[in-house]
Amino acid sequence: MLTLYHGRLYGKTGIRAKERRIEFDIENYYQLNYRHDLSTGGTAMEIATGSGLALQYVHTRELALPPDEEHREPAEPLHRFVMSPQQSMRIRFERDRASDTTANAGELVYIPAGESFVMKLSGGMEPKTALLSFRANGDGELPLPASARPIVFRMPQIRHWLAELLCIDEGSEAADYYRAQAHLYAIVSTCLRASKPESKQELGLAEFVLHARRRMQEQFDLSLEIEALAKSSGSSRFYRVFREHTGLSPHQFLTATRLRASLKLLADPGVTVTEAAHSVGYSDEFYFSRLFKKRSGMAPTEYAVKARARVAALCGVFSGDLEALGMTPCISLKRGWDLDAKRRESYLREIRLANPDYILAGPLSESLEAELSSIAPVHTYNWHQYSWKKRFAQFGELLGLPGIAERWLADFESKSANARRLIRMNFNDVPLLIVGVREGNFRIYGSQVRKLADLLYDELGLQAPPIAADIGFMDAASLREAASLDNEHVLFLVEYPASERYCRQIEEEWRRLKADGKPKICLFIRLDEPFNYNAAMHEALVDQIVYRLHAIREPV
Repeated sequence: MLTLYHGRLYGKTGIRAKERRIEFDIENYYQLNYRHDLSTGGTAMEIATGSGLALQYVHTRELALPPDEEHREPAEPLHRFVMSPQQSMRIRFERDRASDTTANAGELVYIPAGESFVMKLSGGMEPKTALLSFRANGDGELPLPASARPIVFRMPQIRHWLAELLCIDEGSEAADYYRAQAHLYAIVSTCLRASKPESKQELGLAEFVLHARRRMQEQFDLSLEIEALAKSSGSSRFYRVFREHTGLSPHQFLTATRLRASLKLLADPGVTVTEAAHSVGYSDEFYFSRLFKKRSGMAPTEYAVKARARVAALCGVFSGDLEALGMTPCISLKRGWDLDAKRRESYLREIRLANPDYILAGPLSESLEAELSSIAPVHTYNWHQYSWKKRFAQFGELLGLPGIAERWLADFESKSANARRLIRMNFNDVPLLIVGVREGNFRIYGSQVRKLADLLYDELGLQAPPIAADIGFMDAASLREAASLDNEHVLFLVEYPASERYCRQIEEEWRRLKADGKPKICLFIRLDEPFNYNAAMHEALVDQIVYRLHAIREPV
């Protein structure tokens, strides 16, 4: 059944999801199909697995490492993923110093079985790293290309899964172990996509620009020759399309990327201005300081003092705003914590132990706000009621970082202008229904509530279909239910790390359900996590839209 919130019900389909099932590939099986019969009991290791190549989760362990010192991990017969949740990390294969590469905080690094490696974490309080180990059993080999360096990739969900994985190993109960298996297959799937080799001769210009952007974002600390990046497509076209993608020239984009990366480093009490400058690719720290002040209106030393304030984000949405300012909250609580009366004292104790200078929260009861005020100054925001941009600017003012917030918003407006122009060129007032693709269901987003509507319909100029006016958001158990709404064209927001094959299946199914002999627009935007109403998520969404629209225009 369709479930409607913040609006009136539009039709009744009465269709159950099981009446039409999409066949999922192996990358989605562990994420979407948990209907295993585990009633026989025992550990997961005692339950038979299928034939062929199978991945087998072993364990995840946490290591506390000395900051800014190299640490060696010996070779093992297991494949491993390495991640540092809070600090950036240099990592290389022990056999080859030239394999040295950088992983930002929260990024995963794949280490093949049989490889010893050396890693060094940047300075900071209690630097830690996590190692997830697994086997690849059966016929064949793990289909990852040979790489001169460890493979580095991003997967936002890993931050939420880590605490759970640290408690699960091969001896765990079957239900827990299969949950770890699900996470493992999702991680490997993302790694496979990230490691897919790219040939510049085979890429369209939009793909090539994305390739150039990715190199700048991942290797901003190295010397890059922009003309070499543009060689295969012609510099004039490359520069034009690059500016259309980013709103900046390649050189301006590289500078902005380096300075943005420096924010998180400068916010770390263990990193000096000189170290931050060198880490992001500037050998002259004085030149870096002048550039930083010109762009943000404050010296890096002044920014460092302000950004090292300890901020408790008691509404998870706010973490994405702090991220855009270069800050990481000292504590962030899950949604609904303030309604959990049984654990209230436990949450308050956690907040006290975090020792915040500021507490940022959504609406609170008077009694809870009074208790929090005894810990640190409390600033509440009824964030559902007004624009995320206004809130982001308010955070900048509160934390003494108005120039950082203003610069970020200016860059975002430049990106939004590119997106608006491309939307006009590609769709010319064609109404698009916005459908979120989630684990287990679909969510239709209308125009009655803020969140996606103010960005996609209002700011970027997508045309809302008439049905959107009646909807806040609406959950559908199947694609057939979503397709029962009266609109032919659709923008799918993929809100978890689904495979490309699954997205193609959804597109084919939508076109079949809407078949009437007329062409249909099906645009896919990959977020890989649920949409949050904050600065970081809006930037990610606009970047994805711009890339996808350029890809539509490029000849195959």
